[in-house]
Amino acid sequence: MPIKSYTTDRSPRQTVESLQNLLARKGARAVMIEYDDEGEPLAVAFRVIVTAHGEERPISFRLAAKPEGALAALQRTPKLKSTQRTLQHAKRVAWRLVYNWIDVTLAFVEAEQATLAQALLGMSMTPTGVTFYEMLITGEEGKRLLTEKLEA
Repeated sequence: MPIKSYTTDRSPRQTVESLQNLLARKGARAVMIEYDDEGEPLAVAFRVIVTAHGEERPISFRLAAKPEGALAALQRTPKLKSTQRTLQHAKRVAWRLVYNWIDVTLAFVEAEQATLAQALLGMSMTPTGVTFYEMLITGEEGKRLLTEKLEA
């Protein structure tokens, strides 16, 4: 079965524009797009204000599109057209998946199933500019968290 959005014809730039509009409508205070040397979008970062313990605090998230992963999934799918098995198409699919992920996550939050921080914890930005997930996997604090046994 093909991955979601495998038929998209929207360019990464069109999807990024839609994503910026979605985030603005849903209350993002800032949206930043990271680009590669050719001007292609790589990742989106955005900041929202959350209330924790009665206090408002800014929290930022970063989500990267991963076209190589989308391409691998497309190439594993039988019966796709050759035009759907290219890196260019994989970039379109990867960005559409990022859009869908954020859209569904925001709906989940609106339905009070979780807070945005709960739903996107791994993508939250630390003060050093890496995501919580990256810190967890590569940092000493994360290594301790992942390897220490919990006391019973």
